[in-house]
Formats: sequence, structure tokens, C-alpha cells
Amino acid sequence: MERVSWQPLALLLLAAAAAVASGTEVGYDGRSMVIDGERRLLISGSIHYPRSTPEMWPDLIRKAKEGGLDAIETYVFWNGHEPRRRQYNFEGSYDIVRFFKEVQDAGMYAILRIGPYICGEWNYGGLPAWLRDISGMQFRMHNNPFEQEMETFTTLIVDKLKEAKMFAGQGGPIILSQIENEYGNVMDKLNNDESASEYIHWCAAMANKQNVGVPWIMCQQDQDVPPNVINTCNGFYCHDWFPKRTDIPKIWTENWTGWQPKYGHLKDLHNVLKSMEKILLHGDYKDTTMGNTNVMVTKYTLDNSSACFISNKFDDKEVNVTLDDGATHVVPAWSVSILPDCKTVAYNSAKIKTQTSVMVKRPGVETVTDGLAWSWMPENLHPFMTDEKGNFRKNELLEQIATSGDQSDYLWYRTSLEHKGESNYKLHVNTTGHELYAFVNGKLVGRHYAPNGGFVFQMETPVKLHSGKNYISLLSATIGLKNYGALFEMMPAGIVGGPVKLVDTVTNTTAYDLSNSSWSYKAGLAGEYRETHLDKAKDRSQWRGGTIPVHRPFTWYKATFEAPTGEEPVVADLLGLGKGVVWKCLTGCNEPSQRFYHVPRSFLKAGEPNTMVLFEEAGGDPTRVSFHTVAVGAACAEAAEVGDESKAALAAFTAACVGKESCTVRHTEDFRAGSGCDSGVLTVQATC
Repeated sequence: MERVSWQPLALLLLAAAAAVASGTEVGYDGRSMVIDGERRLLISGSIHYPRSTPEMWPDLIRKAKEGGLDAIETYVFWNGHEPRRRQYNFEGSYDIVRFFKEVQDAGMYAILRIGPYICGEWNYGGLPAWLRDISGMQFRMHNNPFEQEMETFTTLIVDKLKEAKMFAGQGGPIILSQIENEYGNVMDKLNNDESASEYIHWCAAMANKQNVGVPWIMCQQDQDVPPNVINTCNGFYCHDWFPKRTDIPKIWTENWTGWQPKYGHLKDLHNVLKSMEKILLHGDYKDTTMGNTNVMVTKYTLDNSSACFISNKFDDKEVNVTLDDGATHVVPAWSVSILPDCKTVAYNSAKIKTQTSVMVKRPGVETVTDGLAWSWMPENLHPFMTDEKGNFRKNELLEQIATSGDQSDYLWYRTSLEHKGESNYKLHVNTTGHELYAFVNGKLVGRHYAPNGGFVFQMETPVKLHSGKNYISLLSATIGLKNYGALFEMMPAGIVGGPVKLVDTVTNTTAYDLSNSSWSYKAGLAGEYRETHLDKAKDRSQWRGGTIPVHRPFTWYKATFEAPTGEEPVVADLLGLGKGVVWKCLTGCNEPSQRFYHVPRSFLKAGEPNTMVLFEEAGGDPTRVSFHTVAVGAACAEAAEVGDESKAALAAFTAACVGKESCTVRHTEDFRAGSGCDSGVLTVQATC
């Protein structure tokens, strides 16, 4: 369970009420955001529009609102909107105007986080790889090539949203805009403090001249804060963080709650906070340590009312805290209790009192497995088995991202050499790629991948050369590009520089250094050029039926299937496939870390065949793939606080599990006695 820390005055959660058509005035003071002249306690959550389909947006936004949120924030995804320079995409999941209109239709405010560097667990942090092709380009530094491209894209987005009247002053939902993203975390590591400072001040000036009519924010910009922006906090803990100026509010733009069973628990928190909005934003407050700096009471007073927060920073023990009225309250370790009247605990961050449900296979619906009709097609590797017909040649080993322009995860490095007689060698390749396949004279001789995320490794594999011309083809693959850190765009990929050499198996010395040979380059696979994934009519004769080969690398598979009936979400169970599945054996041995992938209903056609195309790189068994629907399963609520739980279950788990790395407890009927839970489901919450 995530540890939650809280200091109420220091936290301003972003939020809003519905904008009115006549326009909304947005401002701020040192205490909060000010909407149409009123201080507001604002609570917001993220929905990233490209990570779902337009058909899903209304339901996602509705659920966010029902969870107590009043505003939706999203990044803007530059490399998705401009995959090639001056070629734009605002269709489908990238229809940003439609997304904000959905937010507005739901009666919510919106926060526009343009960036356009976003991090966001998104390839290259949202920056297009084609930026590297521009002469003199330095990412996120004070230089004309980058600033010109950044301003062009930022202006494009702003103008598009202005045209649609999406900003609050126009009657739209957007109440805040963000420029750059977490730059303060890296600016002192960029080896040029002057350029970094000039750049971040340029960002603020460029943003403000856009005249969007709402404040601009910069998150994690704690040092060298430009004027006319609000600097904000991201992270798990922002209770000790304060903005640089006293005339701006404290805003927590990212509260990383991703590992907590959070929806119902946070909904309860939002409701409690909203009930205290006036006293939190207008009342006087005082912090009082209770005998130890790890225990604090923060008390708000306004007129004749009061509200209290009790914080326990001890991570290993609960505390008893007695307030002014003489009542004593037990506060669990590393938690905060909220008392809206300073008398009764309405919420504690460590006690999950809400119902927690899990997704289960929907009963009564047959899983679509046997009905899948499979066919297959080998990836055509033949054109890449010589060093002919490449895009270009170079007498050096080049960096992969700049060479391929990130138009494919794959880049072929191919060369040849004349050899007298037959001999055995070790092929040695040094690479900064993520994966590497080696072919000699058309045969796969080796495969290696970067272990534990360290993208530098060496591959050595035995090879046999024949007399005459021999061809060496190396396929380098990336699995997503780095998206965070100082100068992250300078981190190389591929076989840049090498060396690539043939090592004598007897003397263990270099027989041939191929690093500066004539290398032929080609990005992508044949199936990518043919767009095999689109299952075009002209290619359908290439698919083979009959017995489906399994554990065969570089193979395309296709299946037709009927969509599962009903309205529940559909998932593809990709158990059996290879690349992309990480196997673990601490718990759940022989089970993949992820096997279920959501398939939006809007992708499927009801009552007629649907087609799925898979490319299996490493070798897997597609016949184990299936589809089924999922639904919310039963759960027992009110099971997290002493007095609510089954005492028999608590005693059994305490005896068997406390102080141990793993434990096993046999379920008995005694667990249900007196617990008030008749669902047959036992929920155990543990803190390690």
C-alpha cells in the first residue's frame, strides 16, 4: 500500500466547477485559485486522450466526476500530433478539441499541460525524433532551432483551442495551462546553467504572449522561477514543499497514487475535503507538535467552527493523540486523520473503509479461444540477408534513433567480407541497443537483449565462414525510447561505434575488425513496409493455413473471431506470446507479469468476423491467445479498521505472516463469524 503524507494548508488539489458560456474569470492569490472572484478548493485527475478511444472518453470523464473530481488534466502529445515535421494528426484519439468538449459537456474544468516535453511514460517524452535531423538542434536548451519548433507547435495547439473557444475566458473549460515539464529537476545537470536559465525564461515569455487568458504553471521549477508563472509540485510527498512566491497558491499537480486501490478511498477523501472548503481556504490555521516532531495537529478556525488534521509520520507505530476537548484518537503509522469538526474522525489515509472490487471474468460468457481461426506468414528476411539494396552506406556504425528517425523499432546493419577457406570464429558485437539478432549468410546465429534495463551489452556467438563472400546482418531493436533525465535525447541506441569483430577461437584475438567496413543501412521489417498489420486484400493470398507453427521467431499470425457478447470490457489474453512478456518467480511462478490487454469495444464489429494480426518476434504460441469480457467482482467493504474485521482472520494472519517474507493461511468458516461479510471474499490489507 502506498504511504500517504498530508499537510492540509500546504496542499491545494487542482479542481473546478463547470464553466459558464459567458466566460469564466480565473485568477489566484496566496491561498488558492480564484474562480469568478471566489477561492476554490480544486481537485483534478489525469486522463490522457491518446491512451483511450474517443468512444471511451465520456465514460472515463463521468467516472472521474463521480469520484469527486471537478477538473480533468492532460498532457499534449507532440510526437503523436506531428509524427513528421509539418504533417499533423488531430484525428481519432488525437482529436484534442473533441476531448476538451467532452470535458466541458460533463460540466468540468480542464487543465492543459502543453509541455511539449511531457515525460509521461511516453516514447521520447513526447518529443518527435525528427527534431534530431535539424541542424544545430539542442533539446530543451536556449537555441533557435529547438525554440522555434517548440513555439510553432505550442502556438498551433493554442490557436486550435482558441478557435474552438476552449479557454475559460471564452466560455470553455480550460482554467490553467502548463509550459515545459519538470525542468527544474534537470536544469543543473545540463552542463550549461546560463543556457538552461535563458531557456526556461524564454518558455515563460513565449507562453504568456499566447494570451490564453488563464494562468500558466510550471511544475517542479523550484529554482530560477520565471515571473508570471505559478511553480507547482509533483510527487508522492509535497507536504514540505512551498512555492517561491507568497502571492501564489501551493498547487500539487501530480499526486502519484498509482499503486493504491484508490478510487473509492480517494472519493471519500475528496468528499471530506469539499465539505471543509470554506474553512480551509478562509480560516486561520496553526500547527502544533504533540510531544514529537513526527506527530502534528493542524487546526483551522473560522468564526465559531474548526477543523483538524492529525499527522503521524512514524512509519512503524501508531500514536494516541488527545485534542483540546479531551478526546483521544488513535492514528495509524504513516497516516493522517481528518476531523472536520475537530471531534470525529471522518477519514484516515491508512484505513480503507470503502468497497474495493476486483475485475473478474464475466460468468456465463464463453471465452473466445477455440473459435479463433489462425493463419500465419513468415516475415520476409531474405532482402536483408545481404548488404545490397539499403537506404545508404557508411564506413562506420551509426546511432540507431538518428538513422531510423524512430520510424521503426528495427534497424538493419549489414556488411560483407571476402574470406579464404572455411573457418570458425566468435562474432563479437558491442551495442547500446535493447535487443540484437545476428545473421550470417542468411542463418540466425545469435540473439541477445539488454538485461535489467541497462542498454549496453555485448553479444558473442559462434559463426562459421565459408570460402568467398560472406554476409553479416545485424538487426538492432529498441523497445521504447528513453523519456526522462538530463540530456536523455543524447543516450544512444543501436550498434553506434561498435566494435563489431570476428574473434579467432584459438588465440582469442581479433581476426577481423568490421567496425569501419562498408555498412548498408535499412530501417524496418518487410512486413512493416507492406503494412501487413492492415491485412490488405492484395496480401491475403500470402497467409498460410493448416498447422500453425509455434515458437517460431519473426512470424506474423492472423486470427478471425466473433466479438464477445454484452457490454462489458473486452480483454485479449496474450498468454503464450514471447517478446514483451516479463517472467517472474517470486510469486506466481510461470505466470507473465502482464497478459491481459484491453480491446476497446469501438474496435470490434458485432455480429461479423473481426481480425487480429500479431507479429511475434521472439517466438511464441498464439494458439493460447483468447478473448473474454470482464466485470466488477464482489467485494466485502468495511474491512480495514479494528472492530470491523474478522478477529479470527486477523489473529490467523498475524500469527502466520508478521515478520516473514511470505506466508500461507488456510481459510476457515471461522473467518466470517462476526465480520458482517457474507460475500465469501476475504480482503487482506498489509503494509510491508
